[in-house]
Amino acid sequence: MRDINIRSGAGLLYLLLLALLIVPAPVSFAQGQEAFHQARKSGLISIPEKVAIEQSCESHRQFYGPAAFDQCIADGLSRLETPAEKPDMSGVSKLERDAIEEACSKSRRIYGEAVYFRCISKQLKGLKRLVGKPDLSRVSVFEKDLIEKSCAIEKRLFGPVNFYMCINDRISELDSFLHKPDLSRFSQTQKEMLERACGVEKRLYGPARFYSCIEVELARHPRRYSRYR
Repeated sequence: MRDINIRSGAGLLYLLLLALLIVPAPVSFAQGQEAFHQARKSGLISIPEKVAIEQSCESHRQFYGPAAFDQCIADGLSRLETPAEKPDMSGVSKLERDAIEEACSKSRRIYGEAVYFRCISKQLKGLKRLVGKPDLSRVSVFEKDLIEKSCAIEKRLFGPVNFYMCINDRISELDSFLHKPDLSRFSQTQKEMLERACGVEKRLYGPARFYSCIEVELARHPRRYSRYR
């Protein structure tokens, strides 16, 4: 009877170890998906390339764990077609060059020189395909500052093309906003209250969302702001 219990315990232990090997590691999968998301948005890989790398690394994720899965992803990205040397960025502006370097530096740290070169190459191709750069001359200095600040994260993470796309979106939102609030009509105290109420929209989403928030705030608290309107 004791021998049967020992064999049964050993069998359960074996099944537990087998389950640990076979059950996918969710943390590793999430890390892999995040890596692919960043690479995809930066133009580093196409969707077919992403699918191919995922499929080829699936067995690593299931049987060998997070480290092997992440290494498989790194190997797969490095095997993609890459320039033999760092692409020439002399034809782009300083802003664009700095944005490309910042967006691709993470790829360099994690995946090495080959993927870093590929990231730069993809960014340069994206700039060539871009039809026209944003025209901020139509907006005020205040609005220009808000637009650029709200789009800064796109520039840092994904490069100049995404930065320009974000700016164009902000300008379109502003063009569709018919009545801009005149903040000069309010006292300093009231301006500070509006800033506190709508600070998130101002910092993260640009002038159109900021103006929209102000309208909502004025409608919600008419007495608070009626004295100077």
